[in-house]
Amino acid sequence: MKEKNWGRQGLFKFMKELPVYNLEFPAYIHILNIAGYIFKRVVGYENAFLGLQHIIEVSGSEFPIKLNTGTHQQTATVEIPEEEEIAILPWAKKSKFTKLQDVLLFLTLFTGRNVFAFNPGEEKYPLRPDPRGHFWG
Repeated sequence: MKEKNWGRQGLFKFMKELPVYNLEFPAYIHILNIAGYIFKRVVGYENAFLGLQHIIEVSGSEFPIKLNTGTHQQTATVEIPEEEEIAILPWAKKSKFTKLQDVLLFLTLFTGRNVFAFNPGEEKYPLRPDPRGHFWG
């Protein structure tokens, strides 16, 4: 079990770290703490971010963005707190979801990207292409 000291927030113990796909961080922000889950950019975040689908060109941001059909990319890792709460989603009790699924749904709804994480052992399943329509077909 890893221990990290996050300043005034106190000492937290984290049991596991999971890969997170398609999470777009705000410019120049490297760590997000959402509901006790610590999301961190992966090493090489710029390349992963630029590998996502981008339907407009942007300059003047942290990274210059060009049009790109894109694919799913691991853009972050999330550190899971030792004790997780059950999800508030109505189907959570049957599926044994945790609060992480609530957070990922929230991120999906508000970023417009399909943000998801694999549990250990699930990495063997293939990633399907982004299902959103775009003018590339």
